[in-house]
Amino acid sequence: MKLGVLPVLGLIAVATVVLYVFTQLASKGDRKFQEGRVVGITGKKGHGKTIFGVHELLRHVNGRYSCRECSTLEGRRVNHDGHIATNGSISVPDELLPRVHRLTSWDDVKALPHGCLVMLDEVHLMGWAPAQAGQTLPADVQWILSQCRKLHLEIMWISQDLGNVSAGLRRQTDEIARCQKSYFRRMSISFFEIVGGVPQFNAKAAWKYAYRVTSKLAASYDTYELLAMVPAVGGVSRAAGLPPAAPSTMHDFDVVS
Repeated sequence: MKLGVLPVLGLIAVATVVLYVFTQLASKGDRKFQEGRVVGITGKKGHGKTIFGVHELLRHVNGRYSCRECSTLEGRRVNHDGHIATNGSISVPDELLPRVHRLTSWDDVKALPHGCLVMLDEVHLMGWAPAQAGQTLPADVQWILSQCRKLHLEIMWISQDLGNVSAGLRRQTDEIARCQKSYFRRMSISFFEIVGGVPQFNAKAAWKYAYRVTSKLAASYDTYELLAMVPAVGGVSRAAGLPPAAPSTMHDFDVVS
């Protein structure tokens, strides 16, 4: 028996609604900014790793942040404007530009204001972060990652494959967000605990979150921007077309223009 066009469209509409409701029920919604949290973001190519990071940056820069230290010292709730920092590109309205910080070195990270959400895209290209770097992080990187709560920062780093990231960085990470493309431009994010540098993907996700990629969100960053590959100590070739760079762990946020 053949179904007419209207019944088929009706079935598609019902299935869409059911899938949307199921996704919404599985999602626990937005997460609040948390000082000291270090989150690794991973997923297959094209499954929305960077755009999820950008989504979180935009959500934070458009809001307010309750500072625990200031609230404690002054005996009342003290809110600051949300600030963001990244080694990549991001577009915001002109009035929000003072809250956006472009990272060019680890000294920039140390000087960020209270309540800053930091995103390090393609972290495995940084000289200290590849898997070959092993267990030990450079002192300046270790200092920031281990004390970002006292610096009032939350840090997100992005890499397609966790096997490309050093064990030292994974051990300083609190959780892994795994991105997966869904239907109708929707993205599904599952957060897993990480123990001893090993993500617990076989366990139940600690948090699930779903959002839709709008045209405005997609236009807020340059998806084709190339990030430079900075050499680790001992010398590893940079990205094609870039001149050789002296081994360094400080100036490792270079971007190819």
